[in-house]
Amino acid sequence: MPKKFNFPLQRVLVVRQHEEEQKAIELSKARSILDRENEKLMNLANNKEEFFDQGSRRRQRTDVHHLRLETDYLNQLNNAIFNQTRTVQKNEKAVQKRTDELRAAIQKKRIVEILKEHKLEDYKTELSREQLKRDNEIAIRMEHSKKNKGEV
Repeated sequence: MPKKFNFPLQRVLVVRQHEEEQKAIELSKARSILDRENEKLMNLANNKEEFFDQGSRRRQRTDVHHLRLETDYLNQLNNAIFNQTRTVQKNEKAVQKRTDELRAAIQKKRIVEILKEHKLEDYKTELSREQLKRDNEIAIRMEHSKKNKGEV
């Protein structure tokens, strides 16, 4: 009975698989955060666009107080858009970093998988050799047994 295939680095492979799963989860979370931040940026841009679209209605009021309020609001929107753009850029970098980490984890796992495949092929080759050796021994014994029966 041939011995069962035993990959000596199976535990390493399990750890690498776990690392890959963790990195995929981290990437998914980073992408979710990026999507939320992009949505906030789009909302701010839409608010600014609506502000300018409603400009014709606001122009009826041209007193200094309203102009000052509109200017302050526009400045706040521009500052919020600027800050949100920086936040989005920071999150894009985080997504890229997580993507690179996932790619590295996949590569590390794949290296161990390839090694396992090679070891399994070596194991199968060795099993084939052992089976061929047993078959040859059986054939030699049978041939020897036939010769002995013929001499008797």
